[in-house]
Amino acid sequence: MPSQVHTIPSQTAKHPRLPQALNICETDTAFELADPEEELELKLAGVKALNETAQGKQKKAFEAKKSKGVRQCSVKAGDEVLIGEPKKKVKKGNCLQDLHQGPFTLTSLTEKGVASVAMLGKIQKVNVAQLRPYFRPQGHSHESEGSQNDAEDIGLVDHQYANKGPLWSKRLCPQQEQVLTYVLDRIRPAKKMVVLDGPVCLQREDFWNLGLDEQVESNIGNACFRLVEEAARRHGMDVHIADLFEVPKWKLREPSLPDNVESKDIIILPAWGSQTASHYMLCVLLVAKKEAIFLDSLCPNGFGDEKYQTIFRQLAGAVANGPWVEKTGKDFDPFPVQSDGQSCGIFMLMYALCICTGAMFHFLDTDIPSIRKRWCLQILEKFSIASMGRTSGSALPSGQRRQNS
Repeated sequence: MPSQVHTIPSQTAKHPRLPQALNICETDTAFELADPEEELELKLAGVKALNETAQGKQKKAFEAKKSKGVRQCSVKAGDEVLIGEPKKKVKKGNCLQDLHQGPFTLTSLTEKGVASVAMLGKIQKVNVAQLRPYFRPQGHSHESEGSQNDAEDIGLVDHQYANKGPLWSKRLCPQQEQVLTYVLDRIRPAKKMVVLDGPVCLQREDFWNLGLDEQVESNIGNACFRLVEEAARRHGMDVHIADLFEVPKWKLREPSLPDNVESKDIIILPAWGSQTASHYMLCVLLVAKKEAIFLDSLCPNGFGDEKYQTIFRQLAGAVANGPWVEKTGKDFDPFPVQSDGQSCGIFMLMYALCICTGAMFHFLDTDIPSIRKRWCLQILEKFSIASMGRTSGSALPSGQRRQNS
């Protein structure tokens, strides 16, 4: 007897146009199929909304990341500002190099962010992103007043962002102590070349004169004055500093200054005399104010060399006609004086630095040992270190190897 095959009717079937199954079961309620194009548009709209939401979140996260760590500053015409230098590859020995110049006066600012800054008597255009506001202590003026009553206390630091208080009051780090111990070691060869940077050639014995309780020599004194000139430039002052080897020759021949010296803001005239003993003095000419400042660390009420004083008065008259106002140490408060016979050169350097950067004479005779070490470190950080093993002093000009303070 043949077997019977029972066919079970399929309850589903494929849609003729869409890849989906249809329920063909009979129902009591009539229904309509949705339009597939409308469903597709709805899904696309949903995906688009999700993309817009995600893009908005990504944009906010990017802007927050981009602005993170960016210093915002608000400056306007007439403000004092510092100009940041472009980032450079940090070299060994330059880790303490100042990355800002100033303060300068902002003269104008365009809508596109182009700032005009008064620098050294000229207008220089810089991007506003390079500017940082300069906050001066209340009651302090930005001008280099001869009385120094309204100047800021900076020591060997050019602006208060770099350090608070005098630099010589800070404790030396172990690396600085190690370097000074090596350079100032009297057991090592005196003729060892330590700094060799263009015209600057300094041996270990030069650093002995500067860093130890000895008389400063003119060779390393000129190197220190190069640092003073750069510090003055960062404060917007155009300075001319006479060579320490040339000034003593003015007693024997006609003194000479550069042709454009009348355009300078400050003229520094360091004097070395030996009427009674080897001694350094300083004359400062403030050209715009026509002030001649005679500073002597042993004679606050005068100047220890009358011949030098006469020469400097003649130079002042040649720079600008008419009467000049003369000042001495008694016109400054405070005015530090030396109590020994070895530190007149350090006092001369500090007088020049303070006047060129608008600082008060906030140092004491007891600070001189620490100040000596700081001057040594400043030179070692600024100039290139000579190659190892060089001990000859032949790089120095003839006759410029020795001169007492």
